[in-house]
Amino acid sequence: MVSEAQRQATFNLTVLLPAVVPAPATAAAFAASGLPAAFQIRGDAATIADYGNGDVFASDPALAGAVPEIDPQLRAIVAGGGLGYAWQDLQGMSVLIVGGRQLGPPDLYFLYDATPVDQALARIRLAVLAGGAVAVLLALLAAHVVATGVLRPVGAVAEAARRVADGDLSARAPVRGGGELADLARAFNRAADALQAVAPGLERDAGHARGSQPSAAGGLPDGGPRPAPHATRPGDLAAPPSVEAVDLGRLLEAAIAAHLPGATVALPPRAVVAVADARRVERIVGCLLDSVRRRSSDAMAEVSLVAVRDGAVVTVADRGPAVPHDALARLFERRADADRARLGVSADDDLADAAADAAAIGASLRVRARPGGGLILALAVPRASVTGSLPLGRAADASAEDAGADRNP
Repeated sequence: MVSEAQRQATFNLTVLLPAVVPAPATAAAFAASGLPAAFQIRGDAATIADYGNGDVFASDPALAGAVPEIDPQLRAIVAGGGLGYAWQDLQGMSVLIVGGRQLGPPDLYFLYDATPVDQALARIRLAVLAGGAVAVLLALLAAHVVATGVLRPVGAVAEAARRVADGDLSARAPVRGGGELADLARAFNRAADALQAVAPGLERDAGHARGSQPSAAGGLPDGGPRPAPHATRPGDLAAPPSVEAVDLGRLLEAAIAAHLPGATVALPPRAVVAVADARRVERIVGCLLDSVRRRSSDAMAEVSLVAVRDGAVVTVADRGPAVPHDALARLFERRADADRARLGVSADDDLADAAADAAAIGASLRVRARPGGGLILALAVPRASVTGSLPLGRAADASAEDAGADRNP
């Protein structure tokens, strides 16, 4: 539109205006010269001829007093003999004004209706706003898809872990689709299955006295054989106890890194703390993991921790060779290699060592066969599990709350 308006204005100034001789010297002479009609034929534009000092011709009488409202920069260009244009509102109309002069007065201004241009710009602005709204909706939809596909499965596993930590051993995480999130849910569910399999009797065993003996999950009669003492480490068992508040979750992670890095671990969302001999608890877990490494070809295990009413339970489940049911009761006994081969029992010194240490701190160690092969070993640790007297300066009746157990369910 601008280029066409400039072309028409140039023709008016260089062809039509010079053709009138003599050149009209006043607004009245300009009106009588026929130029306004000639300009109108060349283009649909209103014409203003400004001779100065208020002597103005306007093809539209409503524009007779509009000269002072024309853009001052455009008027300066025209007064200097140049050709210029400006977009502006004039007398309530949106117009494109093209102005110029030929050697001397008058200053001529040609006004073109710019309403169609404004309407087109309004449509463009509306399209941009609509496109922005669509982009925002697409972003919200993408965020919803991410929340549904990623955050919701993670939240479901966390909720199942919280329920198990609160004592609901039937809680399981939903497994949806494939990928790492589904693998995470399946690993958690396997750990929960292993824990639930040994749950009967664990709470009772957690409250046993310091001399409680380990037994098979099927239950040994009271007075059954006590695990052999830790014969290879008498100095360790005789050492003064180091009783302290133990974060069992951190202890498990450190033991797995040191003894069986390939094991998976499922921990409750809140810390589980016991007042115990940290050295012995760590050694028991290490012995259980070493036993898995020796018995299982792929050296894999699923380790879990859950808080119960009287303490906490650590479960280690593997997929090693199957153990006959009648041999489970003797699994914690120390034997010579020849005796193991004769009996067909997968006992080893690691389990005997773990049993001796568990008895020393008043914990309970239980075992049962895992369906499909392997063992499920469960260590029940009382919240106030100690060996001997508490160190000097600690009260003998230190409670679970002193160890921070109020952070647990």
